[in-house]
Amino acid sequence: MKIIVVHLFLFVLLMSSCNSVNVFYDYDETIKYNHYYSFNFYPHNSTGLSHQDMDSIMDAVETKLDKKGLKSVENAKLSIDFFVNYYDEFTEELVEVLPNYKEKNQLTPIDYFIVLTIDIADAKTEELIWQGVAEKLISYALVLTEENREAIFQRLVKEILLNYPSEVDTT
Repeated sequence: MKIIVVHLFLFVLLMSSCNSVNVFYDYDETIKYNHYYSFNFYPHNSTGLSHQDMDSIMDAVETKLDKKGLKSVENAKLSIDFFVNYYDEFTEELVEVLPNYKEKNQLTPIDYFIVLTIDIADAKTEELIWQGVAEKLISYALVLTEENREAIFQRLVKEILLNYPSEVDTT
């Protein structure tokens, strides 16, 4: 019985550690974020992401910021940019996972750190005022399906924007 409990404990510990997201922030403390009530995205021409992946990230960002009172408009107060990198778990070298690697036999069966960075800049001055970075260790098999990547991106966006200044005053 003790062996089963120990194995169960180790399994739960392993699963919870693999499921964690590390998030880092940097922001300008002098900015009055309540003056920023609208946003738009920078055009993305060569992110290396598929259109579906870019749409997943933009939809997740728009949903989270909308819940915080910001609106997506053409002539916005904020400009948002994002990018995704994948790093080998052991060498920490940048690896190209998507969009060129579509089949399992093209990938080495290792785990990757997926790193999503969201930059938020003043649209008028183009100065970076807030940045959030989230990293998560994922299995190489998870990046092979659009559904899995969408779920991963939604989780990373949620974690990043969790501490973005909320309750925007539009007056």
